[in-house]
Amino acid sequence: MGSPLAPKRMRFGRGRLSKLSCTFGGLTTDPQPDYSSPMPPRWPILLFTLCITHVYAQQSYAQKLPARACVAFASNGALATGLIRDHKLEIRLTEPDSQPIAREIDAIDNNQCEEAFSKDGKWLAVVVPDSKLTVVIVDRQSGLLKNQFVSDWLQLGPDLPSEPGYAFRFLQGFLADGSLVLWRYSPSDPSAGWKVNLHLQRWSIDGDLLSDVSLGPVGTSHGGRTPVVSETLGRVWLNPTALSDTCHPGASFDLPRINYTDCLILPKDNVTLPMQVPNTKQLITTTTVDYRTAQKAVLFNSSGEITASVSLPFFPNLFGPLVPDWFYSKAPTVSLDGQIAAIGRTRVAWVLVDTDRDWGSEIDILNLDPLHLITTLKTGQRGIQAVAVDHRNHTIRLVGFWRNQWHDLSWDESHPGKWESSKIQ
Repeated sequence: MGSPLAPKRMRFGRGRLSKLSCTFGGLTTDPQPDYSSPMPPRWPILLFTLCITHVYAQQSYAQKLPARACVAFASNGALATGLIRDHKLEIRLTEPDSQPIAREIDAIDNNQCEEAFSKDGKWLAVVVPDSKLTVVIVDRQSGLLKNQFVSDWLQLGPDLPSEPGYAFRFLQGFLADGSLVLWRYSPSDPSAGWKVNLHLQRWSIDGDLLSDVSLGPVGTSHGGRTPVVSETLGRVWLNPTALSDTCHPGASFDLPRINYTDCLILPKDNVTLPMQVPNTKQLITTTTVDYRTAQKAVLFNSSGEITASVSLPFFPNLFGPLVPDWFYSKAPTVSLDGQIAAIGRTRVAWVLVDTDRDWGSEIDILNLDPLHLITTLKTGQRGIQAVAVDHRNHTIRLVGFWRNQWHDLSWDESHPGKWESSKIQ
């Protein structure tokens, strides 16, 4: 059998069209057709136009790769934003009532980024999955680069599945002792690429690997292979490897001793990675009611008991089964005081063809004690890249990246009614 890339000839009636220089899936075309019988002249013009359009679109996409963003708040309200664009990582640190400090790092691929402040607020960690896993440590107050180090991807061997294909999140954050916790995803069987062990690594800000503990096999769920964590309880729960298994096996967060104990049972019809509510023993997640647009925000504890829930807003689809639609929900973002949560959701639909159509995104703002919906912010189409929420002095501050730009919004709880916008400098 010949190669699928080998030249092919196509027949149109009795005519013949020779190999072309640009490819559309399995169709190859050439602006110089070879006729053995008359063929309408519109065919070569149409194919040539498609060829030029295809090449132009590919070049435009390569030149204008979408920006990737990450954002985090420190305990004192300091803001850190990260933006990867044009193969550069721009980090901006802004103290309350101060001008931002910017730092730019070259040679970064356009990929995701993650940020977290240390418990004492002194350091900012930025993690980027580049050609290797790259970690950048920045002094929060001065904005100076403390360190930048890399870690090779975990892989069993050449041409075998490697770590980037398994991951969802790498950065857990800082522990109280100042060490940085990274999740690593290690392939465990060259004959079965889906078999992965989850590793918990502790790194110093100087780039020294302090410990590397395998927590065992991990499966895939709505949060990828990222585990559910409660720092208050000092616990980690892994995704089960069997889809039919509802038990998320638990492990102690104390290092280096990892002890498997009880299981975490997630709420029924869970659709996001549950996130911890700081200073409490609760977790927050999103569940679906009808597997489409009816969803709820749910608070639950480590016993799997639902302590509170609230319906999230949606407009009924008047087209019904002809145009099925649903929400993609991001993992909840919770303020450091454990009082406010933000859930980003994007509504998509099938419209006559088997493809997702963007019907717009929104961010639902929730009060967690007691649980209720405060307001919903419509962000328009093109999804939501990153969101962080801060809560202090009866003001909710929401910072996020959508529609290819940063947004800084404030909601006064004393005089609710509308968002006040500020420009991120």
